[in-house]
Amino acid sequence: MQDKRKIHGAIAGAVFGQEEKYAVIEAGMYVLEQSGDTIKMDIPHTFVPKEW
Repeated sequence: MQDKRKIHGAIAGAVFGQEEKYAVIEAGMYVLEQSGDTIKMDIPHTFVPKEW
């Protein structure tokens, strides 16, 4: 039986500049950014995650 699971990547951090966010999104990974006591994901509507 072939394994059909897919893996998505993410980069997490406290503070990201716009250039860094753009580079991570262009690489197909999610950006997880600290927002107070929680984490937020700012995903553009055109985002397509890379699958490995």
